[in-house]
Amino acid sequence: MVIPALFGACIDTNNFKKAVVEKTSSRVCIKLFGKRRLMAHSPNDLLSDNTYIDSLLIYTPQLIQGETDNIEIPVPEGDYKIQGKIIIKGKTLMVTLFTNNTTEKRLIPSDWNGKYDF
Repeated sequence: MVIPALFGACIDTNNFKKAVVEKTSSRVCIKLFGKRRLMAHSPNDLLSDNTYIDSLLIYTPQLIQGETDNIEIPVPEGDYKIQGKIIIKGKTLMVTLFTNNTTEKRLIPSDWNGKYDF
């Protein structure tokens, strides 16, 4: 029974469906939030339900209807860059992002991909 818990500890993600949009004079910040499970480092961690709220910031020059890849996603120094696009239709935001793993030379789909309301 420990094996399913191992997998569950690594893949339990739940993105909140509401994005927060903040406009400034120079750009727009889109904030996404989601619930994540802490990584298990011991057998006790596997049995606990420790979660935290994670977030992602997406910056774009303006909030326009349609598709744009003119986005910036800040990442800590040394981390792989995140690239992709957003599509806005009405009050719905579709996010398609990938982590650019330059070591393995591949794009990894993001846990943040999906549809959000704002």
